[in-house]
Amino acid sequence: MDSFYQPNGLSPEEWAALPPYEKVANLTYVEVQALYGEEIAINVGIAKDPDAPILTEAEMARARPMAEVFPEFVEAHRAGRIKMPPRPPVTKIREEIVLDSDIVNFFAHLDPHWQKGRLNDFLRVVIFKHHPDGTP
Repeated sequence: MDSFYQPNGLSPEEWAALPPYEKVANLTYVEVQALYGEEIAINVGIAKDPDAPILTEAEMARARPMAEVFPEFVEAHRAGRIKMPPRPPVTKIREEIVLDSDIVNFFAHLDPHWQKGRLNDFLRVVIFKHHPDGTP
């Protein structure tokens, strides 16, 4: 068997039910599904995934929570979160504003449909970062 066809988390029954690797190696999910059914296609995808190694008992015994192994990283991540209160129902107001071209270009680069709420969402994050209770 190929190294990219392993029982990554499959039960012995699921593993035994898989077709030979040579028959599915160059097939897409849809092709495997058409030939063998959805469940086999899913399990073939799992077995072919090189990023899903099977951990040994010794590796599992050594596993630790990320907060225990890298506490500074986890704390920095948690500190960087912006906790916004639940959003109350709001009334939309149509308002014409004039923006500098570099601001428009920045948002247009992020998303071609930025006018449809991206700027509003960005402003909401900035407001709640500096005013957590949502008041000026």
